Amino acid sequence: MKPSVSSPNINRVPIYFYLVLLPLCFFIKLWHFTLRLKISNQDAELLRSKDRFFVMFWHNRIFVLPYLKRVFRRRKKMSGLVSASKDGALLAALFNFFGIDSIRGSSRKRKVASLFEIAEAVERGSSVCITPDGPIGPLYKLKKGSLKVAEFTNLDVLFLRVDYRSYFTLPTWDKFQIPFPFSRVDLKVVACLSYSEIAQSAQKEGVSPVEYAEYLMGR
Repeated sequence: MKPSVSSPNINRVPIYFYLVLLPLCFFIKLWHFTLRLKISNQDAELLRSKDRFFVMFWHNRIFVLPYLKRVFRRRKKMSGLVSASKDGALLAALFNFFGIDSIRGSSRKRKVASLFEIAEAVERGSSVCITPDGPIGPLYKLKKGSLKVAEFTNLDVLFLRVDYRSYFTLPTWDKFQIPFPFSRVDLKVVACLSYSEIAQSAQKEGVSPVEYAEYLMGR
């Protein structure tokens, strides 16, 4: 039996809270417009041309995800795996404003239900984004289950390396990074056709698939 999407384990923000988020989202959009993105033509084409993919990047780089959605995937569906917690509820509401669907769950809550919903999102033609060190860390430590989820989707896997040339950090577990207005954002994309390719590349480098994936996303 398929788990119910309206699970009581999912925290959500009240409807009226969207009125509070509206000016914040407008402000974030303006902030995004000031950023200067540096990416190779090949990597940009990868993000634009693929019908669907499974993408990973670090939790403290989430700030630019809506920006990348607007620039490279404006007319294509995108879903993000978001914690079922109260903090996740706020992020899911923000994603909604930027045209990103949310799949609520993590390795601790709604693990099986979220897998069903990921499969449904892929069937609907959506790409899937996850932050493999979220929702509570440790920072820059990829959870092994993230690669298993990537294997489960049977999609091409894209690892994003996002580097801000100038930024400030918030006092959160992940030292959340926000680039200064008008600063440069360097984006590197590494594509793997399958989990098997990740495992084979890791073996050639003499490291585990988890260590290899962490290396691709940088710090």
